[in-house]
Amino acid sequence: MAKTILGLTGKIGSGKDTVAKYLIGKYSGQSYSYSDALNEVLNIYNLPVTRENQQKLSTVLRQNFSEDILANAMEKKVINSTGPIVAITNVRREADIADIKKLPNFYLIYVEADQQIRYERYVKRNQSTGDSQMTFEEFQKKDSAESESQIEGLKDKADFVLNNNGTVEDFYKQIDSILIN
Repeated sequence: MAKTILGLTGKIGSGKDTVAKYLIGKYSGQSYSYSDALNEVLNIYNLPVTRENQQKLSTVLRQNFSEDILANAMEKKVINSTGPIVAITNVRREADIADIKKLPNFYLIYVEADQQIRYERYVKRNQSTGDSQMTFEEFQKKDSAESESQIEGLKDKADFVLNNNGTVEDFYKQIDSILIN
């Protein structure tokens, strides 16, 4: 059976990681994130793993080496993966998937949710220090950061768009409908 590769894109808190976790649990998938490599570098240099530091490092790497430096690393991971489904979370720019989308059975999935819902999820999950105290205005600022600027443009390039404004059960049904068809 051929490997299915799903690139997951969407704004902060839209549900990309939820899709990946569901694919791992139900379909024995594997999940990789562009932030994995960034976190490894930050840890090596004993720097805090924060969204801001990830964004800074990503910008430095892309500006000094190439726009597709993270994509090249991701492509190696995807090609060497052994699961039937591979989820790539946090696709933020077209350069992230330029070569990967040429692989057989690649699909780009755009996950969307209203900004207020995304904010509430972001604060609730409290992934980084201080997230639980973040104001809506601070979230809006994060939501408009340079690293987020190209995400909405990927919606038009997506093979599927999932709406995550409803229940988790409804969201799972949307994911299943992609994989069953």
